Parts: sequence; structure tokens; C-alpha cells
Amino acid sequence: MENPYIAADDIEDALISAAHRGVDVRVILPASADSPIMEAGNLATIGTLIAHGVKVFRYPKMTHMKVMLCDGWGTLGSANLDTLSMRINRELNLSFNDPATIRAVEKAVFLPDFKRSGQIQTGGTGSLLGAVVESIVDQL
Repeated sequence: MENPYIAADDIEDALISAAHRGVDVRVILPASADSPIMEAGNLATIGTLIAHGVKVFRYPKMTHMKVMLCDGWGTLGSANLDTLSMRINRELNLSFNDPATIRAVEKAVFLPDFKRSGQIQTGGTGSLLGAVVESIVDQL
């Protein structure tokens, strides 16, 4: 999955649940988000994801991609993984399960972006302030 923000608890919970089931869950986030509050939320979430076995990568600059592939299914579009996009703004994603389209997205997006990105090995972002920021960001 590649997305500029992860600020929806249900998405975070789904990623963690998949990792606990043994799924190879990989997330690409920007090196620094274009919004300081969303970046703080990402940092708080990253620590939790890594602690539960999700592999988190940082793209070397801002990425505004909203794309995911899993189990022969894919989605891409305009929806960030935050409350504003998921519940208020009426964002639009297209989902698909055509094997050729899955391979094309993997080749065009994920293979090059994983090569450009560095994996974060430790979270270190689980501070009390991080939890407060995440709670605020969850509302955005």
C-alpha cells in the first residue's frame, strides 16, 4: 500500500490484523508529509504498525499516491486513509481484480517505489504526545 497519510484507526487495525495472520504487509509513506499535523499522525502510527509486524517504508520525498494491492485485488484513486477522505469528502477510488492490471500497477508503482524507499526498522514514536496527536489526526 502507498498513501501519504494513515490516520484512520480501522485501516491501522486491518493492517495489524493482516500482519498477525502472517500476511506480508508493506506500507509506503512519504519521507515527510505535506501537512505537519498529518506527518505527526503518521509518525505515531508508524511505531504501532512496526511493533505489530507491518513493514513500513519511507519514500524519499512526498508521495501522494493512493494505491493498494492485496490478494489479487487492487484499488487506486483520490482517497487518503483519513477520516476526511473516507467519511466526509466523498473521495473516489477504482477497484479492480484483473490480473494484467494488477501486474501493471505493481510494475509501474510498487517495484520502482520500493526500490526508492528505505524500510524503517524501529518505531520509536510511541510517546504520549504522539498518542494525543494521533487522536487529533483521527478526526481529520
